[in-house]
Amino acid sequence: MKDDQLSPGCQIRVYLLGTLEVARRTEANDWQVLPKSAWGKYGKAARRILGRLLAAPGRRVGQGRLLDDLWPETDSKGNVDNGLMALRAVIGEELIQTIQKPNPFLDGIILEALC
Repeated sequence: MKDDQLSPGCQIRVYLLGTLEVARRTEANDWQVLPKSAWGKYGKAARRILGRLLAAPGRRVGQGRLLDDLWPETDSKGNVDNGLMALRAVIGEELIQTIQKPNPFLDGIILEALC
């Protein structure tokens, strides 16, 4: 998609082919890829979660599903919690919606629109 076809409100672009990369729109209206250092201590977990959420656009992905898909060798949800915290810090809290229901099986995370 060309830049002139993107919504002017589009502030983040994600590249999925090859290594997952996230770019932010600059004030000069260019795109700058975020370096790995911008992701912080839990950046690897955040990028794994982002990739998984992008595989289910607009659909709820439960924390248990993230844990099973991304860290099947453990049952500690610390990886998910820390990864989500880092992801929100990098791409913006408003793009990650956490749904909490009385029934934990209905909890989930939805990634809002990215460009």
